[in-house]
Amino acid sequence: MKELLYKLSMFTILFSIGIILLITYWMIYPYTPITFNNLPHVVDKKVVQSGDYLTYVVDFCKNNTLIPSVNKTFVDGLIYNTAEVTGTIKETGCHKTNVFMYVPKALPPGTYSIKISYRYQVNPIRTVTIESETERFEVIK
Repeated sequence: MKELLYKLSMFTILFSIGIILLITYWMIYPYTPITFNNLPHVVDKKVVQSGDYLTYVVDFCKNNTLIPSVNKTFVDGLIYNTAEVTGTIKETGCHKTNVFMYVPKALPPGTYSIKISYRYQVNPIRTVTIESETERFEVIK
């Protein structure tokens, strides 16, 4: 009976140490799910009318197959949030893509850039956020 209790207590201790090491690894590992090759992202038009589409080029290398949540914000002195979307490219490797962004009619005229936040759930306890930004452009009515 003593031997069984000894083995059970050793198993519990070793299992607890393993869980603590795993959680510590998840918390401190420097995840880099995506790297950008051109910052700020290049926009196709320096002047865009509200209600039209703006296109910008994203040149990046993806290091895993995780799909991010993407939040885009128009930034001037004013901050105008848009709806959060889910990323579409799952394959690893380097890609270059054109992104079409609708410029809301309610957006006041001014000089803006688009701040993009990519949020990756890299493990059960950690989320990594990578941010990028476009070149500045002017919005007119």
